[in-house]
Amino acid sequence: MPEQNYITVCSQCGHKTAAYLHILSKVHIKLIRLTVEFYQRHARPMQLKDIEKDLTKTEYLKYTILQHFGLTEHVSELDAWLPTSKAYTFLSGKEAIADRVLVFGNRALLVSHPAWGCRSKKPRSVFIAEVGYTPYKQRRNYQQEKAARPLRGVAMGQLSFDNF
Repeated sequence: MPEQNYITVCSQCGHKTAAYLHILSKVHIKLIRLTVEFYQRHARPMQLKDIEKDLTKTEYLKYTILQHFGLTEHVSELDAWLPTSKAYTFLSGKEAIADRVLVFGNRALLVSHPAWGCRSKKPRSVFIAEVGYTPYKQRRNYQQEKAARPLRGVAMGQLSFDNF
């Protein structure tokens, strides 16, 4: 059964609000590193326009998700972002954070919220080294392994082209 979004409908106006799942990725790690580097260099909150030229459109659109992981906080008066202490400890490998977050009405939901009942996977704690890890073999390693194997059913040195 495919996963369904948790949706509520307002009894007054019929407006629908859905909960959206966000999964921590390498993109988020790049963004928090940029934020921390900017803050260390300039000692002021970072506005998105400050790093806009360094970002792809996807990265730019994913930036605000960092606040739901607890890695940034928004300074509304300046429309700027600050890294949190959690961001520093996560980047240094001392603290784990949830690998996924469910956002409903611009708020991250606790795992006990009924919206998580629509999801087959619950959040788990991950350290920075685990983000973006691929359990399958990388292409170069796979090619090297395949090249080192002899052909099945043919002993070394017994391959003959006389029968062709």
